[in-house]
Amino acid sequence: MDANADAQRAMRDDHGAIWPLIVSAAIHSHAVDDAAVAKQPAKFPVVILSHGLGGSGFGYTSLIEDLVSHGYVVAAIEHTSVAGAVVFPNGDVVVQHQDQLPAGLTPDERFKRMAASVTETITEGAADVRFVLDGLIALDRDAHSPLSGRLDLPEAAAMGHSAGAEFAARACQLDARFKACVDLDGGMVPVAALPDYSDGATMKQPLLFLEAVHPESKMFGTPEQHAAYFKKKEEQFHTCCPSGSYGVELRSPGIVHGSFSDDPLLEAGNASDAEIARHNLDLIEMYIRAFLDQTLQGRSQTLFDRNQNQAPEAEIRKIGR
Repeated sequence: MDANADAQRAMRDDHGAIWPLIVSAAIHSHAVDDAAVAKQPAKFPVVILSHGLGGSGFGYTSLIEDLVSHGYVVAAIEHTSVAGAVVFPNGDVVVQHQDQLPAGLTPDERFKRMAASVTETITEGAADVRFVLDGLIALDRDAHSPLSGRLDLPEAAAMGHSAGAEFAARACQLDARFKACVDLDGGMVPVAALPDYSDGATMKQPLLFLEAVHPESKMFGTPEQHAAYFKKKEEQFHTCCPSGSYGVELRSPGIVHGSFSDDPLLEAGNASDAEIARHNLDLIEMYIRAFLDQTLQGRSQTLFDRNQNQAPEAEIRKIGR
């Protein structure tokens, strides 16, 4: 990527001053190439992960490593034209598509154009998620694969952050093969919290809607649009997912939209900033694991019980039909 001018520009836009440290391997993960597959458990539950707009799976390395260290197989998608840049096996590089709005549009026309573009992007992203599930099924059946027969695909979850959260949610609306959905700060202010298509499709699987609480002054749109969004969000929470779903709002100091990725930790300017970023990432990972353990593996735990809530920064409520 660094050798391609367009890809390098996209990566520097995403990672800023730390991109050279990533290229030089001064910043690296804890993963080991070609590690032997653990002998236990017999089958691994699976999570398909979608990144946010302009991001990449690389930006969620801490979250991926946390899940893998607890026995999950994670398939992280690089969504072509949504990721900052994607390198294909033949060396081709595709950078993020930037929609250029025609000049002279009214605010209403701009909003409608944006909404149409978002809908198209979610449709394509959801197709990517379902395509990867098909690929994992084929991988599990491939006798030459190290993971042959080891993927517990009836126990698969779709998870995403930001725009990727909507990819995961839409995939779950369309595909009952997924057993759980994790939406990480994916509310589409000021339109809707979850994808809302004319087909009226709703989720068949439990949903974790895990979000950071953002000041309304930082939200896109007008106060009237915000009011309509919050009303739509409540309607969707009551009608668009089954029982066993949760809405969790996180109000910890310093938490932002990017806290669901590695960015705040990597960009921390001092030890205090790093401690805040790490605490927020630990908090996010704790709720994700608890939900996946409960929905995919049937493990009883009390983290979602209001009376047993272990994190004072979290507001938890049951949602769903």
